[in-house]
Amino acid sequence: MSEDKQHVFDSSLLDRCAEEPIHLSGAIQSFGTLLAFVNTEVTDGTMELAYYAANAKDFIDKVELGMPLTAIFTEASATTLQDSSTSSFWSENLLTCTGKQFAALIHYTNKVLIVELLAPKSIAETDPLYILGIGLEKILAEKTEAGILQRTLEVVTEIIGFEHLMIYRFGNDWHGEVIAEILENSKAHEAYLGLRFPASDIPPQARRLYYDNRIRLVADVYSQTIPIIGTRETPLDLSQSWLRSVSPVHIQYLRNMNVRASMSISLISENGLWGLIAAHDSRPQSLSLHQRQACNTLGRLVSTRLTLMQQREEQAYLLYHQEAIHAPRHWDATNINHKQILELTKAHGFIGIIDGVEIQIGVLPETDKLNKLLNWLQQKTKIWISSRLIDEYDAALTIKDTASGILWCPISADANSFLLWLRPEELQTVQWAGDPNKPVSIDSATGKEVLSPRNSFAVWEQVVHNQAVEWEAIEIAGARAMQQIAIENLAKRAALIEAEQNGKIEMAASILHDIGNAMIGVTGRASELSRLVQDHEALTQLQRLLSFLQKRQTQLDTGLGSGKGVALINMLSSVIMDIQSTTVEVNAHCDNMTYYVNHVRELLDINRSYAQAGSAASKGTYHLGSLIHDLVTLVIESIGKRGGHLETDIPANLPKLKLDRSSLLRVLINLVKNAYEAVDQVEEKPARVPIIRISAKRQEESLHIKVTDNGIGFVPENAMKLFDRRHSNKKRESGMGLASCQKIINAMGGHLSLQSDGLMCGANAEIYFVEGAFNHE
Repeated sequence: MSEDKQHVFDSSLLDRCAEEPIHLSGAIQSFGTLLAFVNTEVTDGTMELAYYAANAKDFIDKVELGMPLTAIFTEASATTLQDSSTSSFWSENLLTCTGKQFAALIHYTNKVLIVELLAPKSIAETDPLYILGIGLEKILAEKTEAGILQRTLEVVTEIIGFEHLMIYRFGNDWHGEVIAEILENSKAHEAYLGLRFPASDIPPQARRLYYDNRIRLVADVYSQTIPIIGTRETPLDLSQSWLRSVSPVHIQYLRNMNVRASMSISLISENGLWGLIAAHDSRPQSLSLHQRQACNTLGRLVSTRLTLMQQREEQAYLLYHQEAIHAPRHWDATNINHKQILELTKAHGFIGIIDGVEIQIGVLPETDKLNKLLNWLQQKTKIWISSRLIDEYDAALTIKDTASGILWCPISADANSFLLWLRPEELQTVQWAGDPNKPVSIDSATGKEVLSPRNSFAVWEQVVHNQAVEWEAIEIAGARAMQQIAIENLAKRAALIEAEQNGKIEMAASILHDIGNAMIGVTGRASELSRLVQDHEALTQLQRLLSFLQKRQTQLDTGLGSGKGVALINMLSSVIMDIQSTTVEVNAHCDNMTYYVNHVRELLDINRSYAQAGSAASKGTYHLGSLIHDLVTLVIESIGKRGGHLETDIPANLPKLKLDRSSLLRVLINLVKNAYEAVDQVEEKPARVPIIRISAKRQEESLHIKVTDNGIGFVPENAMKLFDRRHSNKKRESGMGLASCQKIINAMGGHLSLQSDGLMCGANAEIYFVEGAFNHE
């Protein structure tokens, strides 16, 4: 028994194996031949032979590159091939011009027509399609997965007659396990039921071919491979080929297992390649087209049956755990059932953050180790699953007792909202088919390691450390369902907030618009009043009357009596002087009123424009100085109430900016607000007054904007923490605001940083755009 000690070998050998282009093998197996045709403009679209297998002359009398399709096959057969368009099909009566009849498989790849002619095979006594029909009734009658799989093996055995059949299921890490088996020749083959095979036995490119081409036959591992001859430098793509030759490594693998012939049928689920039906025989084997078709159909029907059964089990599981799955709809530590959250995935620990609300359940790593793990996981923007974290994460050993298994479900694009389930290490004894840790041997000639399949497939036990119990598909489905509810709920919440905000914006804009209209009315009335006051007609008439009376003062005294004429003239003169004085004063008040009303209208226009910008990003170009002017207008009152002042240093010769004006203004408002609130936190007598400075400079195509304050500052080591949404700083509660500012600036292509020399030393917030800030049109 192994204690999880692995043989150290050159891992690049496995990497090279995984990169082997097995679909471009350039050869076929010998139980048939291959012809490949392409259209050529020279022959008016007639297809010509571009590739052929070297044994083609054993099947047809004459073969030469460039031969027309019609020179090899009869007109009827050639028409059938040409009319096949891009479909794949098979035929039992393809006729050559010399009268030979072949069974054939036909398909297109990259606009190349590939025709595979099969060697004659005696017809089985019982029609395979008949066996399939009877067998399907038995398979459909089974109610359990184990029953379906075992019955499937029985049907396949009847169809093809191989000695050893297995169902091989893939795990999350692509290791395989034999979960069903029929062994009819125990002298020739070992039993593998319950044994595992390492993922390296079937490398990634082989798994892709199993998914794309669902049935595969290796007729005889000791037969000669037949090279393909062609006119083109590009190798022929044999991904869909029935005859494609076999990798030398896999040939040796089968020989080591005492397997002469091998066949596989792919089982596909909705999530991809689920497993294989594997058939082995100690004798050479070939299949008729009917046998192949029956196996292909069986594989597809069993895949569908298994998928439907898994879907029903999944639906029942999700229904049973629906309270946990819907927990994100009322995300609060006091409202959710902690036990149900863990039972959903059979986890020991859980942490979830949705829209800033964090919930921790069960056993978790220590805080600093957990935060380090979360920072690493937040780079993964899709669901990520591991039962052996040590293979991926450098610090996994330090948290193996709580987090050897990971089920990570990000919710937001920045992964600040997420769900994470954890499982501890659990020692397991695994039975392998041979030692999985020795995929190499020493070449006797060179003394170097070479990739070589293991020679023994006898049971090899291994005690596995640093690994959690593997996550089951149904548990992963539960996590996905909860993740989807969280995403939907977060989206709905965001939509409601946006709708509410848009409603407030629209209302604010409407109110500001109405006030603006009212101000227009006030301005109009002030102007009218000024006009009326400045109307000199009445005053002119009074002045003319005064002049008339002054010239006739003698007659006035005679008519009114001595002294009364003078009194009347003096009174009228006094009224005229009062009117003139009042006119000057009213005109001054009207001018002041007009000035103040116009000033209010300017402020309303500024606020209305930014209210409207809340629902649509502002477009166009502008000068930074004008934006800073608007900023000062919006914040100067708050700074003035504190007795402080705001300084600006913005070069007048800066080119116009093409950055989102509204977004940049919102960020600067927030930074200035943080600045004077940082001064508020300074405990001094008399109270410190805020001195805030906004400056900007240009360096070639880069733009720097800096906001400096004389506030409380911070320890330099904490600069990055202030951007962490989960960081709490009671003396300077700016974490969430700064995180939002950073996100906005990053989205604009810039960078936001904070600097301080320490507590009581003030702070700088600097926005830096490397390029793309200026408009040069």
